[in-house]
Amino acid sequence: MIDEDISKWIENFDPDGDPPDLHSTFGPGAGDDIIDIIIKFCEEVNARLSTFTQQGPSTLDIFENEKYLKAEYLGQETHTFLRQFLIESIVESLGYSFLIEPRPAQTERAIWSDNVYPDLRLLPRNWPKNESVPTIIIEHKKFGRYEHASKELREDYLQKASKPVFGIATDILRWGTFEVTKSGEIIPLERAPLARPLRKIRQSVDHDNFEFKREQLKIGRLLRLFESIPGNVQRG
Repeated sequence: MIDEDISKWIENFDPDGDPPDLHSTFGPGAGDDIIDIIIKFCEEVNARLSTFTQQGPSTLDIFENEKYLKAEYLGQETHTFLRQFLIESIVESLGYSFLIEPRPAQTERAIWSDNVYPDLRLLPRNWPKNESVPTIIIEHKKFGRYEHASKELREDYLQKASKPVFGIATDILRWGTFEVTKSGEIIPLERAPLARPLRKIRQSVDHDNFEFKREQLKIGRLLRLFESIPGNVQRG
């Protein structure tokens, strides 16, 4: 697929899309784990905003307008906060360990320099010892910046790859996976909108009401996305 087609694939990605919940080889427990992680994230946001009840943003503000998602209200750098309370927890629940901002020396398949490195490298747990560990990297940005994450992932890393590499781009609301083939072609694999489950859970947390039906939150598409990269059923 040429880069122009990839750009259209990204631009037409609706963060509020409502795809069918798909069968996943992760099993039903994986979806529940991710829902629990999102609930804890929302509760953490509420706790950190509690000191700004009068003059600061509400939880609604922080999900609907990225200008409120900043260190002043979170008490922590935004990029680190999202990675720690959502991305790291999700990938761990699906059977991966990870390296934060991995330098070239931390991988035998480095496709970046000491001056430019991805946010995370995923390491499938229980990977066969007699097989080379696949290179899987994540580039993430704040809410509403999926295009930026995807562009950086492709231009700074995937286009420079000399071996097969898998990449994940995300702004939390949207997730996308890509593969670099042996011929150097970058192929989009799966997309997963997470905006609607985030908003539904956030509303429930705000009103202390957890009557939503978990099967209606459409977590299955995110599980399907992780099935498109190596190690996807190595849960531990």
